[in-house]
Amino acid sequence: MLLKNTTWFAAFFLMMAIMSNCYAINTTLVVGDYASSEHDGPSGDSVFTDNSHNFGQTIAIHKETALRQITVFNWSGIQYVMEMFCNGSGNHTYLQLTHNYISAGKSYNGHPLYKTSIPGFYFTIEMTFLQPAENMTSSTFWFDKTSTPITSEFTEFPSACSRTNVYSNLGKLMYGLKIYAYVDSDFAPTEAQLQSFTLSKNGDSDFYIDNPGSGLSNYKMKFNLAATGLKAVWPTCSASTISGTNVSGSTVKLGSFYPKQIMEGLSPTKFQINLSSCQYINNIEVKLASNNVGTKNTSLLTNNSTSNTKASGIGVLIEGLKSSSSAQMVLKPNDSSSIYKDTTNNTGDGSPVGSATKSLYFQATLKPDGDNPTINPGDFKATAQFLITYP
Repeated sequence: MLLKNTTWFAAFFLMMAIMSNCYAINTTLVVGDYASSEHDGPSGDSVFTDNSHNFGQTIAIHKETALRQITVFNWSGIQYVMEMFCNGSGNHTYLQLTHNYISAGKSYNGHPLYKTSIPGFYFTIEMTFLQPAENMTSSTFWFDKTSTPITSEFTEFPSACSRTNVYSNLGKLMYGLKIYAYVDSDFAPTEAQLQSFTLSKNGDSDFYIDNPGSGLSNYKMKFNLAATGLKAVWPTCSASTISGTNVSGSTVKLGSFYPKQIMEGLSPTKFQINLSSCQYINNIEVKLASNNVGTKNTSLLTNNSTSNTKASGIGVLIEGLKSSSSAQMVLKPNDSSSIYKDTTNNTGDGSPVGSATKSLYFQATLKPDGDNPTINPGDFKATAQFLITYP
């Protein structure tokens, strides 16, 4: 789901780090499908697809300038998957876990990142729980290597596992994980890319466990993560109003003055644009557009009154007041480089919904159009559009 809005206003392997610290196992561990009898051992690969989780946590799409973590998909609840077996024969080797993910050539906090189908969107995985059987301990680790031996520390090893040429079923493997998601300046997804999102991989599974050095028939326990439900939104505010001491509706009233007063300089009239129904906004950018600009001073909005007694030789200067992102500045109409900026002071970590409201502060001042113009009195009306975006 991709939501995008612009406000116009007018005036995110498996390696099991459980170390055997005092003795070697006297059995060989293998995985695979469940045969007709547990003593026969596996006869082929087993496949587990995790359909109980999805990528349903909302991520906000911003104009990124550097690599950052955008969210964590927490799948750390324990999942019971497929059986593991032991046999006293074989080479008494450990299992290994291998992932099929494609390196992105980037890292974050020392952990390598992997590609997704969306440019600029990367991930890595932390195994938060991995317990191959009830009598083995669990630990946490990251998918920092393509293949990693899975070693175990037993509280009590089943005696049946030491029988030669006989398989024993150790029970179902249990696991949980977290998927950390990251984005950089290449992240600008389309609706189609979001709909077809996948974790990029070379192979027919996300990762698998096997024992290629077992000396026994080697099969795989394959894991597939269902990459569904990705939700992304563009930051937006859906409504806005103008307020201030001299504001009526969407009109900022500047008052009545003599030409001499305008030439000598007037005090500005302050007003603010109030954004509401905001979601996921952080950075805010404002540009000014108008069909009527000064002939000598193009920073001014000039008179578009249709009155027969319209004033001339003057215009109104619009300034954005000092904010957390901008010094006080003139907003030049129709100038793409004249951008007033503000922020909600959201750190940008993750994708917080953030504040629902934000006010932007400006001032308007009547000015002569040029150094020494002829000012003719009369009615004055200037119209402008404030284009507000949320990069």
